[in-house]
Amino acid sequence: MNLAAWVLGTVGVILNLIIYQQTTSKRVLLFKLLSDIVWAVQYLLLGAYTGCCIACVAVLREAVFYKVDRKSRTGVACLGIFTAVSLLSAALTWSSALSLLPAVASVISVFAFYFAIPRLSRILALPISLCMGIYALTVGSYLGVVNEMITVASALVGILFIDLWKKKKKGVRVSAIHWDCSLPSTTYFGYHQTRTLSPQKYRTVTPFYADVLDVNKIDYHVRTQEEYDKELEYAIQAGIDYFSYVFYPDAGSRAHVSTSPSDCSHRVYELNYARRMHQSSALRSKIGMAAIMGPHPFAEADYLELAELLKQPYYEKLNGRPIVFFFRQINPKDIAGVRNAVTRLGGVQPLFFVMFNRLPPEDADYSLVDGISAYACSRGDVTSYSELLEISLKDNEARAQKCRLAIPLFPTGWNPAPRMDIPSPWVNYKKRSYAKHATPAELVAGAKTFSAWIKASLGDRFAGHIMIFAWNEFEEGGWICPTYNEDLTVNTERVTAVAQIVKEWKKEL
Repeated sequence: MNLAAWVLGTVGVILNLIIYQQTTSKRVLLFKLLSDIVWAVQYLLLGAYTGCCIACVAVLREAVFYKVDRKSRTGVACLGIFTAVSLLSAALTWSSALSLLPAVASVISVFAFYFAIPRLSRILALPISLCMGIYALTVGSYLGVVNEMITVASALVGILFIDLWKKKKKGVRVSAIHWDCSLPSTTYFGYHQTRTLSPQKYRTVTPFYADVLDVNKIDYHVRTQEEYDKELEYAIQAGIDYFSYVFYPDAGSRAHVSTSPSDCSHRVYELNYARRMHQSSALRSKIGMAAIMGPHPFAEADYLELAELLKQPYYEKLNGRPIVFFFRQINPKDIAGVRNAVTRLGGVQPLFFVMFNRLPPEDADYSLVDGISAYACSRGDVTSYSELLEISLKDNEARAQKCRLAIPLFPTGWNPAPRMDIPSPWVNYKKRSYAKHATPAELVAGAKTFSAWIKASLGDRFAGHIMIFAWNEFEEGGWICPTYNEDLTVNTERVTAVAQIVKEWKKEL
């Protein structure tokens, strides 16, 4: 029996080492559950019934917290029940004042693993281990004492290297705008993109996954998860930390009645396909996402969908708070809608960033948002990429003066020629000269100018994030995603260039 207790204690020590190195709530709870099962059996074999009883309660607690939405009414009720059960189990198994120690540890554990915030779990591990270490010593569980000492060491290592050192060394985070209407021509948006990119002269800005049916005709098929994951792999290769997706209302869009030929709000639900493929991808732990809310009719169900997305571990956060962008508007209704949905579903209230493509308007109420950024540098009357970048830096400077935090925009280009040739109903472009497509070498050189400007000009307003226009705005001349060469081979030069750019940014900024 003693040998079995020693074996179980060794396994328990190993599991406790793993717990406090986790960075997601689910994994913290999973390894704590396994650890408590092992220690419950070990204390039973030693005849330490208070410890065994407390550990059994912990097993049930972690199992429930793992499955139940902890912020729901059911979750809150479970918090109260497990707190009461921990106290009751201590009273029923009372043997001496020392038997209160597991009860104290258990009550603290209830709150630590109810919230299951990795950093908080590491901090609360210290008083929990102190109580359980003393108790283990008094009942002869020497491996239990060793376990608690190792747990303290593991928690301290996590606090120092995950919570403190890594936080300081986090470095710049890089996002790319993701607007994807690469849909079959039978859809509203797919119909228009396949028309604008079909001419042979635009083949080099046609994405690598398009179906080229003839010299002047392309279409898209509905991409599978595997096909979409290939695109994510290219983005990961480019060093992109997260995509900023335009988050379109589903319920609000389907209920909307179009008021004019240019009003496409009744069909924007189609444009959520790529984002949802990303959400279901196994690669989402390697490349995250953030949402950009546009001027479309959001319904309560849409706010709730976004609030649920904000809670996901792959959703991008700044100082622990999710980032939500607003496209060219500061809409109090949408701000209230998101905040109310987050309150209802539980989670951390987001940071709101507004995006203005050009100079920021003077009459906007910037007190309603936390920061400012941009979607694109949509400037005409230029002929070269270097001119476009220079204008973009001036626009970034003007925007940064409006808010306490700024996410500057790095443009990869702006040239809406395909849509000027074959217009889309929802947008118009003036007949002006636009920047020629940048070469990979021009992008690399421009990125050095951009990072030097950040260090010289932004100071404390720099949020530590950079927005790139864009991953896939093929029709507007801003892209990183691989496209076709003239001979229909795949061109990945921009992926390689951006990987070099991001590597340098993360080293310098």
